[in-house]
Amino acid sequence: MPSNSTIASEGGALAVEPGVMTRGCGRAASWMRHGVPGGPALLDLTTLYRQAVTTQRARNRPLPQMRARNGGEQIPLVRNVAHQRSADDDEEPVTQPVRIPMPRSGDVLTPGDPADDAYGPVAVLMYDQQLGALGVRLGRPVPRSVNEVLRSPRLAAAIGRATVYDGGPVGGVILLVAQLRPDGPPIPGARALSGPLVTVPLAADPAVVAEAVERAWVFTGYYGWRPGQLEAELAQRAAVPSTESLLTWLTRKTAR
Repeated sequence: MPSNSTIASEGGALAVEPGVMTRGCGRAASWMRHGVPGGPALLDLTTLYRQAVTTQRARNRPLPQMRARNGGEQIPLVRNVAHQRSADDDEEPVTQPVRIPMPRSGDVLTPGDPADDAYGPVAVLMYDQQLGALGVRLGRPVPRSVNEVLRSPRLAAAIGRATVYDGGPVGGVILLVAQLRPDGPPIPGARALSGPLVTVPLAADPAVVAEAVERAWVFTGYYGWRPGQLEAELAQRAAVPSTESLLTWLTRKTAR
């Protein structure tokens, strides 16, 4: 779900590592912001793909490929601000874009297709419309100690007993999610998620963390979405927001 690109190129023009903006992705984002001259009133994935093919062919660059399912490529994503109305437009009603929930930090996303359980539930820890999103996979504990992963005995002692989870395929990054005590002090640099949950910087003062944190979860690795990718997955219902809170997911005993 999170790591697959919607449009990809064998030569790398639009295929990217999660969370990395390329010139090809920048063009797609530009078309969504500024419109496609001569295009329809509403832009869908098919229109953006055809525009990408035309642009790449004109530049003698590798042609992109599109992967879609369940007719998701025909779902209107945004209005085409460059569309010029004509007399024909008045004869046919314009289909309104599908309203999709905007991602938020602290959201839990589940696969839209129950049979597609390759990734399972994913928690969004950071979302920015211009930068993309970052999240972690839920419910996959690994046999590693907190001391080993955090490499800070003081911070490990401050958060107390915690489980280490496999957060995703992008390695080299440790993420610490914590539930704050109602009467605890604020942790400088902590980012709010949902309810009492925050992400805690690994450089936080262990003394403050010990007073502020009620319990914590440690994730090794993460998933990344480039700008517009997570919104496209929600529009295609490849990912569906969970009705349960992130705290409920974290405190649930999951046998995965």
